[in-house]
Amino acid sequence: MGEKGNINRSGEPMMKVALITGGSFGIGEALAKKFAENGIEVILIARTEEKLIKVKEEIEKKGGKAHIYPADLTKVNLKELYDEISQKHSPDTLVNNAGFGSIGPFYNLDIKKELEMIDLNVRVLVELTHYFLQDRIKKGEGGTLVNISSLAGFFPIPYFATYAATKAFVLSFSEAIRREVEDKNIRVITICPGGIKTEFQKRAGVREDIYQFQKYMDVNEAVELMWEAIKSGKSPYVPGFQNWLYSIFVRFIPINLLTKFGKKFMEMRMK
Repeated sequence: MGEKGNINRSGEPMMKVALITGGSFGIGEALAKKFAENGIEVILIARTEEKLIKVKEEIEKKGGKAHIYPADLTKVNLKELYDEISQKHSPDTLVNNAGFGSIGPFYNLDIKKELEMIDLNVRVLVELTHYFLQDRIKKGEGGTLVNISSLAGFFPIPYFATYAATKAFVLSFSEAIRREVEDKNIRVITICPGGIKTEFQKRAGVREDIYQFQKYMDVNEAVELMWEAIKSGKSPYVPGFQNWLYSIFVRFIPINLLTKFGKKFMEMRMK
């Protein structure tokens, strides 16, 4: 038998072109390099052009192919941007990775920043997902959608309230649409990382000595695990055995106890 849709003879997805948001640092950068290592052309979107250029050069230096689109996803017309990318590159894979968090008592945080977080972590992800799915269903060629949630999406977290809520939305939304499109040869994979050593912690306002109190995964180690999940289609996927156990464990704890323990844990993480 020949190849069907986006699955090859060995049963692995035939990902050829991947659009990755937040591709200038951290998980997005590491995933971009991993895709490129495996012969997949990557299209990177992020706000900082200088960082995007650097990632592009590093990928191309190793023989990969990369395109960059510097843009603030919360301010551009996403339909026009997606249509432009689709016409030029026809991505068969979308990785919704762009996002940020902020730590502290909600009532003390900048409400403008909190709303910007909801806009990027939720609205942008939903909108790009919609355009991508419509595009791939219309073309009838299948595809792969990877939405980055978080271990934080499994439970409410005091002092990390807005971020955890946005990631809970991503987890719920992604797993629901996974079932909606499973008969259309489109794979939806929700990845829920725990703590990973990236710039994310610094941007969120986490204490610089946090690594003394909690074990964080190396970003490249985490991405190796994520890559296997992306290839296999395992979803939802929590990288790291300890994190996976935690995601199971919290489901059996009453929410009032979870938030009580979560408050104490987060107080240790704040500056």
